[in-house]
Amino acid sequence: MTSGPLLQPSAEVERLHGREAELAALVGLVTGPARSAVLLGSPGEGKTALLSALARRLRGEGWSVLVVSGRVADRAVPLAGLTELLLLARSPTSSLASELRMRLLDHARGERGVASVLGLRLDVLTWLEELAGDGRLLVCVDDAQWLDPTTLQVLTFLAHRVAGGPVSVVLAARTERPRAELQGLPVLALRPIDDQDARRVVADVRVDLPEQAVRALVARAAGNPLALVELARSGPEALLAEDAETGVPERLEQAFAADLATLPAATRQVVVLASAGAEDMAVLARSSPGADVVDALEPAERVGLVRVRGQEVRFRHPLARQAVYAGATAAERARAHRALAAAYHDDADRRAWHRAASAVGPDEAVAAELAAAAARATDRVAYAEAARALRRAVELTPDPAVRERRVVELLQVGTPTGQLTEQVGLARRVRDETADPAVRAAAQQFIASTLSRTMDQQAARLALEDAVAQAAVLDPVAAWASLTSLASLVYQTAADPTVTLGWVEKLGRAEDEHPLVTASRVWVRAAAEPARRPPDLLEEVARAAPLPPPVPPVVVGLRAMLLGAAAWLLDLPDLAAAHLREARRVLERENSQELVPILVALAQVGLDATALDDAEEAARLLLELSEVGALDYQRAVAQHALAAVAALRGEREEARDLAAQVWSRLDLASCTALEIGVRAAVADSWYGQDDEARWDQLRACFDLDGAPRHGRLSVRALVPAVSAALGTDRAADARRLVDGVRRALAEPPEGAYQTMVLAAAEALLADDPEVDTRARRVVDDPRHARWPLELADARLAYGRWLRRRRRFPEARVQLLGALQAFERIGARLRVEAAREELGRVGGTSSSSADAATWSSLTGRERQVVRLAATGLTNREIGEAVFLSPRTVGVHLYNAFPKLGVTARHQLAAVVARLDR
Repeated sequence: MTSGPLLQPSAEVERLHGREAELAALVGLVTGPARSAVLLGSPGEGKTALLSALARRLRGEGWSVLVVSGRVADRAVPLAGLTELLLLARSPTSSLASELRMRLLDHARGERGVASVLGLRLDVLTWLEELAGDGRLLVCVDDAQWLDPTTLQVLTFLAHRVAGGPVSVVLAARTERPRAELQGLPVLALRPIDDQDARRVVADVRVDLPEQAVRALVARAAGNPLALVELARSGPEALLAEDAETGVPERLEQAFAADLATLPAATRQVVVLASAGAEDMAVLARSSPGADVVDALEPAERVGLVRVRGQEVRFRHPLARQAVYAGATAAERARAHRALAAAYHDDADRRAWHRAASAVGPDEAVAAELAAAAARATDRVAYAEAARALRRAVELTPDPAVRERRVVELLQVGTPTGQLTEQVGLARRVRDETADPAVRAAAQQFIASTLSRTMDQQAARLALEDAVAQAAVLDPVAAWASLTSLASLVYQTAADPTVTLGWVEKLGRAEDEHPLVTASRVWVRAAAEPARRPPDLLEEVARAAPLPPPVPPVVVGLRAMLLGAAAWLLDLPDLAAAHLREARRVLERENSQELVPILVALAQVGLDATALDDAEEAARLLLELSEVGALDYQRAVAQHALAAVAALRGEREEARDLAAQVWSRLDLASCTALEIGVRAAVADSWYGQDDEARWDQLRACFDLDGAPRHGRLSVRALVPAVSAALGTDRAADARRLVDGVRRALAEPPEGAYQTMVLAAAEALLADDPEVDTRARRVVDDPRHARWPLELADARLAYGRWLRRRRRFPEARVQLLGALQAFERIGARLRVEAAREELGRVGGTSSSSADAATWSSLTGRERQVVRLAATGLTNREIGEAVFLSPRTVGVHLYNAFPKLGVTARHQLAAVVARLDR
């Protein structure tokens, strides 16, 4: 593979004096388990030279090396860096690699779309793994700070996920601290070289300097290799006279600018054009009509300011380009950009940006071109570039009404970029300054929806109350859409539902209302009072008929999502799962943001029903979507769900680590539901190990008087809290919690979850004569099978009580039922507890070999095996769960011996036995 331009440094800086240790560390990082590294340093500290040395060493060991360098001129061009990677790569050897390369090139050029943001990342990862083949591939990224944002996001996504694979990624950036997207990757920060190595660098330059000048040079350069090389050329007089207060980067720019001052006017003009973005010789020629650019560049080549290699003009260093551009007058820069805009007549994006760079005031024609460029970028899921184009378009738009509309577009396009503070500030300004009610309502809705992605759920709830009020005047359907979000936040914050229910009454019910309005009403009522289960609401959810074919799929999917979420809160888990799976099937399409709330609900339904594989699969995908979409709150929800799954499976440390990650960002004032969920997960991680730690977490789910802090989730924590209290001799505290829950709940119907929980808690607290009656009320009711974990816990507790009364035959029945349920669920800690109790009463475990084997698989392995059992190929599985086909193959390779199978077709029987 060919090297990029900045990986061919001059001989003066190529010798790595003082960088041998850094090179060894870099090799260790990219060849080690992580397979990734971030190389940080100030300009001139040797990042490029280190990357060159790394590339040479690994090529010598048989690696393929692929290089891309960020360029200032390409920062606003969507996927410019990815396009360079695709074009530099050697011809792919596999048909899949060839197909993906063409698909990605078409996408980067705007000729064909990729399914989603995650789909783009997956395609790039799969392409690179296919390109590696049976060998190893290094992706080197130099000057990452100048890559277009979307390419940088894709490459950092890959760097976080290449561990253990055939691809390694190293990103070099000009900074002292890693950017937000680079955090979490192994970092190697360059430090100044010492004086001895600095003198070796000066000796390599072969410039005759007296000792006094060498000492001054070493002091001025401050351990920066490039400064040593460039300042050495300035001569002894300049070194001895130079102002000691000037910093290294400024000295370097001055050194490069000194070369510019010596050039003829025609050369200066062409070099300024190159610094403004005409690094391609053909573009340079088109933007300099009548000039011989080769002749014009010759003086600049003689002084070493630029080099012409093939059809490309390369500056000696990025600081040289920077010095040339900064040294030009404003008029020279404007003329250069106008000339380049004309030269890029066949590249609409670059043309728009060069016109914008030459504009000195509002210009609707230029603003319209930028708005069109933003639309093209959005089609390529290059949201950061789209937002940047719209931001400049807003600045150049003369008409206030048009400018406001573009601001609203900017708000929507900029949402996935993660710049939430700036976006909310902009929305507040336009909301407060506009005279257009529709713009004001749109801005308020944006503020509310953006805040709902943060940990400040309380502020989001208050903003949504205003959004509903404004939308109700203009568009009742939009008001219902805002009200569904408000209901979610009322649930999350455990707020008073009076306002929400009041809006249900104000908006009313129409005879021919939209299906989404009907479904929204159901969800809003269910979320507002999750413990009530009104009979009319239960009936409405249960009898909801499918919509007829003319209805658009998006309406079908959103309605199914709302009905599924409502069924979940109404304790109808099977119906909830069916609706939510249908919603996911319909809405899992291009750029579907609606998938996020579906996954939130699916993860919670899976936890409630202790379908841990389903919960984990939904949570993992939610985590991926949240990370690429900067959804901090939803990311925390996913981590909480994964922590809860890990705790139930007995993976104690993993559960606590995930919970700690959520806890570090948790806003206790507004994230009540999430806080209680995390506490319950942490408490589960202490199951069978420390009842004191369990009690500390679970007691905090209730107020001091025992009242539940959350109408649904605190109730779910009641039985574990009572169990932990009894394990620490706190029976009186346990009774206070039960009394508090009973006071808070309306009288629930028989068979409801709340009825089961209260009965189970009271059975734990009952005096001996009442235990049989109260425990039987729980374990013998067939309706309680909907909650297998809670039912098995009740069986285990009752079996223990029977064992202590030496009623061994009855104890064996309860304990065996509990053990089998725990095995099916995969709750390892509870399996151990039930098996121990069963052994004490002379029972024998009829453990399912399949269940035991299944629990030995990792979560990813279980997920992949289930999909493979349905007949999907590795590529189809990868597309479903956002893994590369190679990674899917690794998971299957690891799972086969654990399951005792040797062929793919055997998986269906294993999964079928497990499900039975």
